[in-house]
Amino acid sequence: MRIGRDLYAHPDALAAVQRRVRELIAADGAVTLARVRDDLETTRKFAQAHLEHLDAARVTLRRSDDARVLRRRSER
Repeated sequence: MRIGRDLYAHPDALAAVQRRVRELIAADGAVTLARVRDDLETTRKFAQAHLEHLDAARVTLRRSDDARVLRRRSER
């Protein structure tokens, strides 16, 4: 699946990242790009692409402070 201009990810990998981001948000209330990058042990480029994909899929919501939170069910 396409997650960025020139970036693609396998659906299983996307599902694993989504699960992990949900876990991080559940534990901390919100998650930052840096936290996801460090947790996934990847680069900023890939972490940002995954987070932007989750934003577009309406799984997460990007706040003005650049942190992500899970969307409420009514927003989906």
